[in-house]
Amino acid sequence: MKVTDYLNKPQTIRYPVVRGILFLLLLLPVNLSWAGSTGKTYREIYFKSGSYRLFGYYFPPRKDFNGKGIVLCPGSNDKGCSNILFPEICKRFAKLGYACLTFDFRCYGKSEGPVKVTSFKDLDFTEDAISAVTKLKKLKPSIKEIVMIGHSMGGGVAVSAGVRDHRVDKIVSLSPGRRVKELFLGKNAKLGLDWIRWRMHEDMTKKITISLPVVREVTLPIVIDSYRDFVFLKPILFIEGTYEDPKDIAFLTRYVQDINVLNRKDHIILPTNHWIGTANGTKVVFPVAIHILVVTIDAWIRNDETRLADILKRVKRSKRLPVTAVQTR
Repeated sequence: MKVTDYLNKPQTIRYPVVRGILFLLLLLPVNLSWAGSTGKTYREIYFKSGSYRLFGYYFPPRKDFNGKGIVLCPGSNDKGCSNILFPEICKRFAKLGYACLTFDFRCYGKSEGPVKVTSFKDLDFTEDAISAVTKLKKLKPSIKEIVMIGHSMGGGVAVSAGVRDHRVDKIVSLSPGRRVKELFLGKNAKLGLDWIRWRMHEDMTKKITISLPVVREVTLPIVIDSYRDFVFLKPILFIEGTYEDPKDIAFLTRYVQDINVLNRKDHIILPTNHWIGTANGTKVVFPVAIHILVVTIDAWIRNDETRLADILKRVKRSKRLPVTAVQTR
């Protein structure tokens, strides 16, 4: 069954108790503590990427292992992979039988990083994601399929690592960086490279000096604009929220239509904000948004068209939030 277009205009958010309870029962049970009520459901891990020791969390499958592993690349933020969004996502995938790993990029969170940056190689975030794949396969050697998922900055890294690493089977990019020429590199760029440098300095725990030419070299490989003319050999899914900048949504819609993919390409817009049901990753304020995200990705990974269409129909019929799903082959 092919997923059709589900188009719905934005509506006022409503939370009727009965409808909300029924809707949650259709998805997964809610647990606001990512450590779980029965203790830790994860392990703290370390692994090497280049000459740096990176920190991460490993969530082993909580039920029968389905043979699939996920590497989740976090977006740029001052908590790294400890930002509550990423453990919450991993915890839910583990409940579905996935082995899931999320980690801190070099210079972020609890990971090591260079003292001095002289070239983009010093901040090769794609190498970090590829190293995370190696670590995940060591933790779970029986993995048969690797899915690279990333959010925001990590969404661009997921694309970059996914096309570079032959071990990655599928790519999922959540609200990736885009419109790079308009916002950062163009003659009349609205924000400029200084904004990216400022954001890195604010979010990185390792405070380093980065020249603008290096910022440019670091940025280009991890924004999706750089892959517009690339031929994707693997299935790729883009997901974003209805409350993203309308210009970002329009750009990604055109982008997915234009890119060349030999397998399948999908673009789904879910009823959420950039931080997917959390208050900038500090606490969960709308847990069902994370559930919707996880079960949607799960259905896509499994190529379960019927399940995917059913999830989107349920979201639309709930009349709680708008949802748009667009699929192209």
